[in-house]
Amino acid sequence: MVHKLTGLYGDKQGYTPKNTDQLGLEIGKDQMVLLVKDTISNRIEAIEIFELEKTKSDWTDIFFEVKQQSQLLGFNFSSTNVFYNFEEALMMPLGKLSATASEEYLNLVFGNADKSLIKYDLFQSNVPFVTVYRIKQAVLDLLNRNFLLFTAQHLYTSILNDVMSRHNLPNVFMKLIIHCHHAILIFVKDGQLQLIQNFQYQSQDDLLYYTLNVVQQSGLSALQTQLEISGLIDLLPNFDEQLKQSFGIISYDQVPLDSIPPQGFSDFQAYHFTPFYKLMV
Repeated sequence: MVHKLTGLYGDKQGYTPKNTDQLGLEIGKDQMVLLVKDTISNRIEAIEIFELEKTKSDWTDIFFEVKQQSQLLGFNFSSTNVFYNFEEALMMPLGKLSATASEEYLNLVFGNADKSLIKYDLFQSNVPFVTVYRIKQAVLDLLNRNFLLFTAQHLYTSILNDVMSRHNLPNVFMKLIIHCHHAILIFVKDGQLQLIQNFQYQSQDDLLYYTLNVVQQSGLSALQTQLEISGLIDLLPNFDEQLKQSFGIISYDQVPLDSIPPQGFSDFQAYHFTPFYKLMV
């Protein structure tokens, strides 16, 4: 079952393709996002967010339902960039990278998996790790059938390229990115990555508990921690106010206002689009 949460096309009812547009596709267990960005202006042209309830359907059925509801799939773009948002991903020291070590590490943490391929991403920033992850063969077959050419990487890689390339990170920094039914938490202390984790939530209390627990497990206080948030916060009423009562400093990771069309996007805060916009910066 697929539910279309968001479909924004600027001041138009639908999307009109241009040869300078590129397509970004984020695909995960419970969310799929399609974003079109103009390569010249760096402006978002259109965005669609789908909630996936993948209980009985296979990936072919899911993608068919998305195509039925999407106004973006089916066009030719200057490039297509795929971002995997699946939880079976880990950071591995660059010096330890090998096919055997990657498989053993993933099996140890997540258990064995049939009909999956193991992939890895290198970082653009100065990070002594690689992202090692598993992708189901059914997902890869689906992408190859629907896109002639595309580049692909894990969402963790894109997020850490952004965070770890910053020169002004606080001594204790946490980033929370909220998606449909799951969130991604990044924790950095003294410039060193401590944690990147994908976790499920059913309520905003779950989000608050998990975020505070990570800080407490590190032996620090939430009042010492600067928390940056973005994503689908609008789906959680007053959640940011709850966070402000616990953490020392709260900031919003927002896209530049000139990157969002003034018409059609004004019902949402700029941080709503940040996790998707930053994938294709």
